[in-house]
Amino acid sequence: MILLENNTNEHNNEHIDSILHEVHSSEKINKFRTKGILVYENEFTLTDAEAYDGLKNSGMIKTTGIRSVVYTVLLLLAMAGFIFSYAVKGNFNDIVFTFISAVVLAIVWTVPIISLKKLAKVNANGNSIKFRLYEDCLHILCNDNSWLIELDNSNKIRISKNVIIIKRLKDNQLFVIPLRAVADRSKERVLGILRKGMMDL
Repeated sequence: MILLENNTNEHNNEHIDSILHEVHSSEKINKFRTKGILVYENEFTLTDAEAYDGLKNSGMIKTTGIRSVVYTVLLLLAMAGFIFSYAVKGNFNDIVFTFISAVVLAIVWTVPIISLKKLAKVNANGNSIKFRLYEDCLHILCNDNSWLIELDNSNKIRISKNVIIIKRLKDNQLFVIPLRAVADRSKERVLGILRKGMMDL
């Protein structure tokens, strides 16, 4: 009985320690969120164009950018080869292959764009998104959802012409903040803190 009682006490102590640890961690997070040094805050509604810009420049679809250029060059060379072969040999199959190459080329350029535009429209759903930038983290809120992005070089960032693209690596979550949501007078400081706290995407 004594041994069982000791084991029970040890189990209870471990359980209590676990609860205290969770409470302590929560208190630390809440303290940081409420008393941390707030650098900047604002809210915005994402437009279709901004969502598309973010998705396009996030590297989500690899057929945009350099890879699409490589595919285009290879397909154009193939088409030129088939046309030359038809001119020399007069084989109708070369015309068929030229047509197939042209179709594939159209798919390479149009399908990713169509997919991105559809996905952008889904994400630009009219919800109001709030963000708070602290010296050590970025806090993003939308409806009842909340995300904390640590500025400890464990996440990635890319700044395009119109948007800030942030990728939280632990869950592969993508966030897009329009540059218009940052006032001109604060832009240099805000972007400096974000760049310093994240790796290049």
